[in-house]
Amino acid sequence: MVKNKISILVPTRNRFNNIVRLIKSIKDTAYDFNNIEILLYVDNDDTNTLHSINENRKDLPGACVYTGKQGTLGSAYNALYKKCAGNIIMSGADDIIFKTKEWDKILLDNFNKLDSKIALFAADDLYTNPNEFCTHPFLTRQAINNFGFFIPNEFDCNYADRWWTYIFKQIERYFVLPIIVEHKHWLNGKAERDSTYVKGSANMRRHSEDVFKKSLDQRIRLAEKLQFNIDNKDKISILLNTRAMEYENNGSISVFLKELKRVIYSPNNIEVIFKIDTDDPDSRNILDDIINYKKYPFDVKYVNTERVGYTGLHIGYKQAFDVRCENSKIIIAMADDFNFIGPHWDKHILEQVAHLTKDDIFILTDFIGDPIGNPNNPGWSVGLIELCGGFGQTFSTDAWTSYLAKFLIENSFDDLIFYYTQFTQRVSSKLDFPDNIRWSTDRHDMIKYHETGEYKAYLEETMGKIKKYLNETTSRV
Repeated sequence: MVKNKISILVPTRNRFNNIVRLIKSIKDTAYDFNNIEILLYVDNDDTNTLHSINENRKDLPGACVYTGKQGTLGSAYNALYKKCAGNIIMSGADDIIFKTKEWDKILLDNFNKLDSKIALFAADDLYTNPNEFCTHPFLTRQAINNFGFFIPNEFDCNYADRWWTYIFKQIERYFVLPIIVEHKHWLNGKAERDSTYVKGSANMRRHSEDVFKKSLDQRIRLAEKLQFNIDNKDKISILLNTRAMEYENNGSISVFLKELKRVIYSPNNIEVIFKIDTDDPDSRNILDDIINYKKYPFDVKYVNTERVGYTGLHIGYKQAFDVRCENSKIIIAMADDFNFIGPHWDKHILEQVAHLTKDDIFILTDFIGDPIGNPNNPGWSVGLIELCGGFGQTFSTDAWTSYLAKFLIENSFDDLIFYYTQFTQRVSSKLDFPDNIRWSTDRHDMIKYHETGEYKAYLEETMGKIKKYLNETTSRV
């Protein structure tokens, strides 16, 4: 069983002794210290702290140190968020200490009980009332991934805690735990008013009250997005055959994922599954790096199998389909040389079929074509793919979709076809243009095969299964 790791993010400046004290308190109280990562952000001009770290590295067990230009606290937290691996992420500080024994076990027990992994967990800092707001919250990755950042960069000293509190109280996902993380601040008499306080929280020019007030619309939008994720547990599984070999593919794994991230409403709506070939180590290395370092906020995985080639695309899609997550409801199979052009298309599609289950039969398409001109990246229910045993008998899944859609219409099941506005556009497909050799060979052979009795018999058998299922089921709305 994969453990849910805890990440503690700590920007620090001129407080090496505080950091040593913090880490010791974490280690002394944790149930499983090895399941906790501590990420420190040190300004690159903070030579005192950097020197102390280099000279006393043994005093910082479990800590990773990152350096960068001094900016706002928000920018430091965001830099660490991009590096962390935890499913629970804490907004830590160098003036706190952990007091509760096995606090990590308490935290994880409560996290594991959640029906939806979107939450803020508040601890008692022995200074403010945790029921009102939490100064150093534990936030779930699924929630933060929806934001696209840990905290807006504009936040510096103070008010970030109120920003998080407002959002999670709006959706009733704010939970106070019996954990004490003491805030040893100068204002409560538990610390000296050192130079870091003087230049930071005691410096009114760095207070973020105005940033907080101006963020109301943003907080409302993000709360609505989180609520959508709580209410909707279905996922869209995007399946891709990819190959990082010269002259064989125009696509790019990283470009595809970057474009996808840019336009989706919520990363929790999506999983991306690549089919890669065993003789393609470049693709495997790229994907391992993406997965291990969680470079994208949605789930990315792959199957690594023998090459099936261009004419076996439907076989590769089925191999990827077989490792989908249990919440997968909609399947989209496509090439990796597409750009996404429709913002929030994932939300629109999920809302269209919200009244159906993954076991129901339905098709998503932008139009219904003919054996040559066909839909642009159609989608299907998991139930349809399972009933059909895959994605047809040829690599033209779009033509296969048109055949099935026409059958549904002819048999008065047209309410199971859902039309969407095209949300993808091919970037450059020299491999699929008429002047490419495989257009006049593979595609020509495929079109001829679609005219054979063998293929027509396959279609009749498949459509017979669909008709029988639809006539017998009571789940169709």
